Amino acid sequence: MLNELDERQFKATIVQPVRQVAEENKPKVDLDLYLKECDRKLKLLKKRSDFVPMQMYASGDGQYVHVILWYGIPNRALVLVIDRPQETIVGHHLLKVDDEGGAAGFPWPIKTPKLPVLSATNEHDLE
Repeated sequence: MLNELDERQFKATIVQPVRQVAEENKPKVDLDLYLKECDRKLKLLKKRSDFVPMQMYASGDGQYVHVILWYGIPNRALVLVIDRPQETIVGHHLLKVDDEGGAAGFPWPIKTPKLPVLSATNEHDLE
């Protein structure tokens, strides 16, 4: 069920110009099952409810929406990639975010919420 996108696959879903998606325009995809599987397989969280939605961005061609979720580790985010026309989850990517909100040259700023930091639970958290 999980599909971890490598950097090349993830970047292929980003088509300029990207734009932020308002909450009322978010895709009608149930993320809960995918997040539950991420939690079970990747051990990112102590509790699934610890995922904090941060931002959503649509690719310039309208094909993909990127849902960025914080999982309690500084400078780390889980990005779910959604195929908007198909209303399905393509996969996920674990993203490193620098202190200024940049993410490996990706075209959007990411603001990490000011929340308590959870302890790292696996090697994904400590890279």
